[in-house]
Order: sequence, then C-alpha cells, then structure tokens
Amino acid sequence: MKPMKPMKPMKPMKPMKPMKPMKPMKPMKPRAHALGYDVIQAFFAARLVWRPIDYHIADNRPE
Repeated sequence: MKPMKPMKPMKPMKPMKPMKPMKPMKPMKPRAHALGYDVIQAFFAARLVWRPIDYHIADNRPE
C-alpha cells in the first residue's frame, strides 16, 4: 500500500450562535404530559433509526 497523503488541516468552525432561552412552559397534567412526551420521543427515535435503514435498503436492492 502506498502511504496516504497528509490531510489538509480543516478550517476552524464558526462558533455557533447561543440559543435563545426557551419560554417556561405552562404546567400540564403530569400524566398527559408524560404520555405526550413519550410519543414525541418515540416518534423522533423511530425517524432517526428507520430513515437511514430505509435508505440503505433502497440503495442496495439487488437487481
């Protein structure tokens, strides 16, 4: 194997803008809030997990 070329040093990244502090949320009923939160979390987790897998399967489908 031939030795790899040394990589160019990367440009330093721009510092990110600090995020605006969020408005305090109105207190909700604990049960309803927990349920809604779980659903949202599950939805995002599923999207994060499944989308790459779907793309992977779609890209590598045998002819």
